[in-house]
Amino acid sequence: MADDDGSKYEVGYRKPPRQTRFKTGVSGNPKGRPRGIKNLRTDLSEELQERILIREGSRSIKISKQRAIVETVVTNTLKSDARSAQMLLNLMLRLLNLEAELPEIDDGALTAEEHELWTMLEARHARRSAASTASGTGAPETDRA
Repeated sequence: MADDDGSKYEVGYRKPPRQTRFKTGVSGNPKGRPRGIKNLRTDLSEELQERILIREGSRSIKISKQRAIVETVVTNTLKSDARSAQMLLNLMLRLLNLEAELPEIDDGALTAEEHELWTMLEARHARRSAASTASGTGAPETDRA
């Protein structure tokens, strides 16, 4: 097939006619996602990295919001706040990979209630390990017991 300028150009599989091709510099999806739009992960990461001014005793220091949140959770845990303690333990297990280091225990040293709780925790750990292996993410699923 001859083209406009007289050169031979074969139209076929993966060879569209030249007049129907996307023009140079023009998007094939003009109403698509605009450049520079960030996703939620990027927005959250940037927001947590912003620095804020806090007071420690008589001095003021600037730390990231992420650091302030971690310090608050640890401080509340030390003040016996059960919710903060649970959150801190979950973060430690997830981020520091402490689940792989579960200790072996002597079943004879536990009361019946402790033995039941330990069995339940082992079962939960096995479910989470199986779920994270199956999903391929490596992140444990949340499990409320």
